[in-house]
Amino acid sequence: MNWSSRHLVVSVAAMTLFLCDYVSGDGTNDVVSPLVSYHFHETLSVPPAQPNVASPLASYLYYDWCGDSDLTFESSTLVSYLFHGPPVIVRQPVSKLAALGTDVSFDVQVSGSTPMNYQWYVDGVAVAGGVASSILVTGAQPDDAGPYWVSAENSYGAITTGTANLYLHSPASTPRPEAPTNAPALDAPPSTLTQPPRIPDGSQVQVFSHDGVLSRNRMTVVLTHGWRSSSDAWPAEMAAALVAKGYDVNILAWDWRDNAESAVAELARVAARTASEGEALGGELLYLLGAGYDKPIHFIGHSLGTKVNCRAANYLHGDTRNSPGPHLQFAPFRTHMTLLDEAEVSAVFGSPTLSWDLLFATAFINRAEHIDTAGSLIAAAGSWTEVIPKQAAWVDNYVSCVGFYHDDALNVGLWLPTANQVNRHEYAVDWYRATIANPLGSAVGHRWSFERNTLWAAPTVGRLYMQSDTISAPELEVTYTGPVGEGLAFPSAESYFGVGWLGGGLTVLGNAVLSSYDSTMRYAGNLLADFVDSYSGHLGTPVYSGTAQSTPAYFAPEPFYETEGDWGLTFQLQVGSGPAAPQSLASLSITPLSEDPPTNSAYIWIPVSIPVEAVALTFQFRFDSSGPGEYLTMGVSNVNCFTMEAEYVEDATWETASMIMVDEFAGQDMDLFFALNGASSEPIGSLSVRGIQFVIPPRPQLTLTVESNAPAVSWPLSAIGWDLYSVDSLSDTNWTLNTDTPTNRGFVHVVVDQGSVTNRFYRLQK
Repeated sequence: MNWSSRHLVVSVAAMTLFLCDYVSGDGTNDVVSPLVSYHFHETLSVPPAQPNVASPLASYLYYDWCGDSDLTFESSTLVSYLFHGPPVIVRQPVSKLAALGTDVSFDVQVSGSTPMNYQWYVDGVAVAGGVASSILVTGAQPDDAGPYWVSAENSYGAITTGTANLYLHSPASTPRPEAPTNAPALDAPPSTLTQPPRIPDGSQVQVFSHDGVLSRNRMTVVLTHGWRSSSDAWPAEMAAALVAKGYDVNILAWDWRDNAESAVAELARVAARTASEGEALGGELLYLLGAGYDKPIHFIGHSLGTKVNCRAANYLHGDTRNSPGPHLQFAPFRTHMTLLDEAEVSAVFGSPTLSWDLLFATAFINRAEHIDTAGSLIAAAGSWTEVIPKQAAWVDNYVSCVGFYHDDALNVGLWLPTANQVNRHEYAVDWYRATIANPLGSAVGHRWSFERNTLWAAPTVGRLYMQSDTISAPELEVTYTGPVGEGLAFPSAESYFGVGWLGGGLTVLGNAVLSSYDSTMRYAGNLLADFVDSYSGHLGTPVYSGTAQSTPAYFAPEPFYETEGDWGLTFQLQVGSGPAAPQSLASLSITPLSEDPPTNSAYIWIPVSIPVEAVALTFQFRFDSSGPGEYLTMGVSNVNCFTMEAEYVEDATWETASMIMVDEFAGQDMDLFFALNGASSEPIGSLSVRGIQFVIPPRPQLTLTVESNAPAVSWPLSAIGWDLYSVDSLSDTNWTLNTDTPTNRGFVHVVVDQGSVTNRFYRLQK
């Protein structure tokens, strides 16, 4: 408990106690202390009989929290504290993924007056014997799967927790693999695989204010671009629109083009850079605007820029590990976040844009859940993937391509056709900029902003607006459709059908397969490795609803999966005396090498056979007790695919890497590389990795129509590495590769085969 927030001040010489402005209470119970005895009751009348409370320093009884709903029971050698009031949930139950037939437990922590009565429920039915703060499901069967929650009740009131889902999978049907063989890594890895990430600096701030300066006496607008962009693009245009309206505000852009520029295969690495960029942005705002800056800030971000802005806001509000002290922090109630095609989806799919890797839904689950199971692909991705800060005055969220709708934001779906559907990801930016020029032309948009001093009257969060379903309606016109349902959203039919295949939508999610490990793992440092039973498969069912002009889609988790488990490699790397074995690795220890690694790294090469149809891989990682400057690098062959600094994730917490493109390596025997690196010296912490999985999306479907008396063959843009072949007769085994360059029509490849004969057959082949 933060005692300062409870107005209790203690010193060696004296103690002064102020609590909810009461200075005395009913002393009917014995409360004894050499220094202080204190009683406070809600009504200042005799409360129910309570036990004595005594302490060498301070003792008091407190019977109401005076509106402070997070007050919890505390006990120490310095202070004795007895809290009497209705239940308050301190820790919610957590979802679990487990193998069929295993034991699974749920627990909850509740504060409040005792005695406390509990009742657990599964899928709305009371669990027999579930009357304690924890519950054990023995030998879990399919009927045990589903949502669990618990009600807690005492004489002051009752409360119900959120749900925690129990997900079950069949155990592995194959025997446990033999321990992997290992050998020393005699050569140092190439620098491309261990090089540290680029460190952001203050030169990335671009000022667009009307007078070219930043003033502490004005509010501030921050514009942050996304992948493969810069402050020269839409931020400059949006800044010009703000200046043209005559707003006397600071306008700046954060230009992180050097870290944002990458090939498609490196998207996961770019997404991981948003944490360091965000904290650097926060640090520059603190430096430029001064400690305790007391004017509003409006963060406007597009795509991966929404992650950068979120991290900056959390940093300034005191909600990251590296945040400045309280006297330097900015007040959250002055922070406004605008999300333009937010990029939280990239934490799941590995891409900030609506493209082929949106099919990689195997890692999707409700972002609010954390499933703590060894080998599971669906542990919480972590704070570096967030787009909405932990605290803010208001959030508005505009989705034109794909993204999440949020119950803690005002949500707007933008579905109207654009000139180029492939560029629909930019439409949210264009639409919002139009509302700056014409703020009263829409019910949402820039109409509600600190710049216009209108947030006091802004609409309630948790609502969903959609563009008018009348084609002839003004572009800025939106209609309130009702409370939002959280989930992945495709506002337009074009983007929705383009992600799946024509006519079917996203009806199959594909599968993740655990990699096969071949030959000998080579490593430097200390290694601990084991195989653990883990789940592999898709984790949700897509749900289609709405009309062709308004097509939201989301994934509803299922409680049970018929897919079997499989064995996944889990390992831990460390430099020095050797890592302490975590529970999941207790059965196998590989003897550390005697020699030190040749660089400031502990690293491993793992030979794998990449499946022929694999397009991506993902894995989970965890840092333990890492020191300053330590970071993870991961690569395929000699290509650096993912980098993450330990300081930007929680210590001893599993994180999930975004999907990493591997289609160019499909069907090949390759080495996966993992390293724990120190910036200037050997790392002192450890790195653990588990849940390495390759993703195989569903096979694409062809659609055949006629255009200008010629066959038009269509298939999704999401199909990676698939080529179109044709043959005039099915008896002919010599299929011919079609060399025509496909055109893109709303996320769909189209080839019009002008040279076709009357009968022709087509297929896609990889």
